[in-house]
Amino acid sequence: MTTLFPDRLETDRLRLEAADPDRIDVDELYAAYARDGLEDESVFEYVPLSPYETPHDALEFLESVAEKRAEGAAATYVIRPREGEDGAGDFAGTTTIFVDWDRHLAELAIVLRKRFWGRGYSGERARALLEVAFDRLDLEAVAVSCLPDNERSRRAIDRYVDRAGGQYEGHLRNVRTLEDEPVDLHRYTIAREEFEASRGEEYAARGADRTTRASKVSTEAEPTVGPIAAETTATTDDHPLFPGTIETDRLRLEALHTDAVDADGLFALYAICSSDPDIEEITEYLTWDPHRTPKETLEFLEYVSEKWDVSTGGSYAIYPRSGEDGDGEFAGDAGFGIDWEARTMTLGVWLRKPFWGRGYSGERATAFMELAFEHLDLEVVTVTVLEGNERSRRAITRYTEARGGGCEGRVRNWRVQDGEPATLYRYTVSREEYQDNQPDVTVRIPESATIDR
Repeated sequence: MTTLFPDRLETDRLRLEAADPDRIDVDELYAAYARDGLEDESVFEYVPLSPYETPHDALEFLESVAEKRAEGAAATYVIRPREGEDGAGDFAGTTTIFVDWDRHLAELAIVLRKRFWGRGYSGERARALLEVAFDRLDLEAVAVSCLPDNERSRRAIDRYVDRAGGQYEGHLRNVRTLEDEPVDLHRYTIAREEFEASRGEEYAARGADRTTRASKVSTEAEPTVGPIAAETTATTDDHPLFPGTIETDRLRLEALHTDAVDADGLFALYAICSSDPDIEEITEYLTWDPHRTPKETLEFLEYVSEKWDVSTGGSYAIYPRSGEDGDGEFAGDAGFGIDWEARTMTLGVWLRKPFWGRGYSGERATAFMELAFEHLDLEVVTVTVLEGNERSRRAITRYTEARGGGCEGRVRNWRVQDGEPATLYRYTVSREEYQDNQPDVTVRIPESATIDR
């Protein structure tokens, strides 16, 4: 399953493990935070949590934070000292990174068991989560707050915020509620530029590439333009109708699904959809804008996965095959939607600019026509293009006419785009037209995706 947050982080002295019922033992969590066995209730004095009364409280906490992590809203980690530290491997506490995607902001929180106080662990885990916020999640700022009376935490926050180049913003009155009462907070923030500057010459030597991972924090998600989706997964290979892989003479299409795209693939796709050098030109006539956050990329994957799961559409990563310039690189995305009642497949595609002008759009269209007519028993394939997108219109005209179809007309107010009704040209190819105009492109689709007629 694709997730925005790493499963595990390591620093010089700490290991952070994602908190969920599959990874963390409920009894261990309960023993650490149970009211009866608590070392010192001052651990919870300044945090919006209470000691657990029963093991069920601990289980509910793990289930709740796992749900928030899956939603991309927050990630909670169990903190453990690494080998060589006093209490190595023990449950030292928990830390959370909360994300407000609309504000491009993360907020940090921590609870440490008392015997681990005074070791600088709070600052060390904060540094790790700052790496996640800025390098992985591409956020703009991180905030940390503490109650006015919590002098111990405030001293720790002062130190690590200063080292990270951040600043104290002030004493904010009645800014939150705690136990149904308004409370004041001291608020600190660290901007991405401040954090980057705090990394000094080591960071500058790598260049201002936001995807670079600091050597002391292992997030294991270095974006590339190579494979986005795994070549084989149970989810994509076991679909009763759609193939996980389609090959043509020059292209390999791999199904995109949250079960087929790991963290590396997610952030590689985000890097392209947000900051490809030509992204503005690529998206000029598309129905989506450049992605502002990795969560938008995850939401795209979740959307196409849902369509796949209910057999109403599929989305495929496009890779040039061996012998092509840029073979194995992610070239773009090809998708289709199906209206089973109308017996129609609608096509869509976008390509990165280095792959324009090669005829790839027509070749993947032929592959999907083969799937539609010879494997899914559909009757018509449709393609639409916005008025003004002459490059795409020329390509669509060529490949639909080559298969016996063509333009049906200019249709006004066909859909809403950017909040306004849009005029499009609609093209179609029927099954009979396709079969009478067999392509000179070889299309390989697994037999498991074939319907006997």
